Amino acid sequence: MFAGQTNNYKAAGLIFEGILNTTDVNLINLGNWAIWGLFSADARNSAYFQNNNLLAVDQAFQLLATITPDSFFQGLVLYTPIAGTQSWNGSLPQEYIGYIVSVPEPAEIVLMLMLVIGSMLGFAFRQRLGLKLAIAQQA
Repeated sequence: MFAGQTNNYKAAGLIFEGILNTTDVNLINLGNWAIWGLFSADARNSAYFQNNNLLAVDQAFQLLATITPDSFFQGLVLYTPIAGTQSWNGSLPQEYIGYIVSVPEPAEIVLMLMLVIGSMLGFAFRQRLGLKLAIAQQA
């Protein structure tokens, strides 16, 4: 959405990674403001942004973004609205950064559960099924 601002997006990703790795509400709030300030003059001109010296934070992360390899951003996703569907009185729509978490599909969970149950039943009824241990027992 903000063409030509790849470095700002990378800086936003780095800040977002920091937000994910803290539980401090104040740091989370500051991080969100810093990300907003990368793309919005309104945020940069606000008293909160200026009082918390978030311009220096943005500049530090922009510098860090120039040397951070693209592989670091694996797992981050940018949600951008479809052009023209989210404007309100001419204002730009909002983008969101997210993190993809690999979670097994329900069918995979059922298959794993069936394998565990089948293994347990096979072990429990090995005598009836005529199964013998692969390792010979010494008498």
